[in-house]
Amino acid sequence: MATITDNFFIAIASGMIDFILDPQYMPGTIEEYIQYGNEMTFDDPTEEKTVEKILKYIGKQLPFDFTEYKLSTISRRIKRRVSANHFTRLENYLQFLQENPAEVETLAQEFLISVTSFFRDKEAYDLLEKETIPSILENLSSGEEVKIWIAGCATGEEAYSFAILFHEQLKNSFSGTVVKIFATDIDTVALIHAGKGMYAQRIEKDVSAKRLEKYFIKEGKTYRVKSDIRNMLIFAPHDLVKNPPYCNMHLISCRNLLIYMNAALQKKIFSMLLFGLKLNGYLFLGSSENPGPSCSTWK
Repeated sequence: MATITDNFFIAIASGMIDFILDPQYMPGTIEEYIQYGNEMTFDDPTEEKTVEKILKYIGKQLPFDFTEYKLSTISRRIKRRVSANHFTRLENYLQFLQENPAEVETLAQEFLISVTSFFRDKEAYDLLEKETIPSILENLSSGEEVKIWIAGCATGEEAYSFAILFHEQLKNSFSGTVVKIFATDIDTVALIHAGKGMYAQRIEKDVSAKRLEKYFIKEGKTYRVKSDIRNMLIFAPHDLVKNPPYCNMHLISCRNLLIYMNAALQKKIFSMLLFGLKLNGYLFLGSSENPGPSCSTWK
């Protein structure tokens, strides 16, 4: 029969325990929990300043600058970590952050937007396949390479989607054309995943059976990208906020990333992307993103 002590450790191991505290800390924690629940309160007028302090502290500890990301997005992700660590006050979490370097890394990872999928937004990819890619290939100079930049590639699904689309059209007069796809991200963990080219079986819902057979190798419950597609890509770390752009690109894709940034940073990055494109190049954005007046003279 299990003892009380055994049950105690079983409960801790289950991961379902909200707080594990020494006795002297229990009364105050229980009082806060009853008053606020296991959520951070947002009625403190100094909250925005505390968020700014958190972002500046991260910038000092890590090579990331999140100070111009939208406050609403940043606050939601901070709140998630505050709740996960059982705090109800932002100031207390800031102190915890300053005393725990591992939490700084974890919080920064929360801010990194590494969500993507193969052929995301079918209508957009149909347009790429039928109009944009043929136009790029037809307007190449003799011996010219195609250069594509996927800015914010996350775990690589979009980058491989581009490689597949181009590969399908590299035939007849274009059979010898070299296509180089530069796929970059601030998130080095995501880049490692992308470089391996290994994806779970669930990609079957996004990639046709024909393409799976032609461009992937089935290995148990995963798919590995074939080498002729993998060799079209160069994965590298790059920070859109701090680093200069890749230049002379025929097409730049920067999708569903700018929506997390404030207007000033969006304008800065749009200008940088414009600088990176060749004349008559293409910018591929997410459905909720608009270059606005910063690109009003774009031809």
